[in-house]
Amino acid sequence: MHVLNKKGVSPIIAVLLLIVITVTAALLTYLWVLGYIGSAQRSGQPSQLEEKIKIDGVKVSDGTVTIYVRNIGSVRVVIQAAYILNATTGTVIDAQTDLNVGLDPGEVSGTNVYVEVSGTYTSGYTYVAKVVTTKGTEASLAFTWP
Repeated sequence: MHVLNKKGVSPIIAVLLLIVITVTAALLTYLWVLGYIGSAQRSGQPSQLEEKIKIDGVKVSDGTVTIYVRNIGSVRVVIQAAYILNATTGTVIDAQTDLNVGLDPGEVSGTNVYVEVSGTYTSGYTYVAKVVTTKGTEASLAFTWP
């Protein structure tokens, strides 16, 4: 009867386990540091990142597209410009770039965010209304031309 010597298997398994534990510990440390750096950057964010706007709706009537914008952020925003874009190509059809409409947090614009229609529109076609604040925050909403 021949007996095998199994002393060589244990050191190999031990080394593999140590490598797996080391790689796992390094990965966890990396992810923890990455999360810490991300939270530190977010705590010192500028006011541009506090600006949040949303388009509630779009109304088309009598040569004007009215865009209802809501300030959902924590600071006052100033809507600088409004655009109507072709939904397929993204090209600007009409624009109003001198609006300067201020909105306090929670406030919704009435009829003061608008674009006067001068371009060619097709009934039933989808367009995109886009507004931009003075600090560059953007919001857009797709709508169908009546």
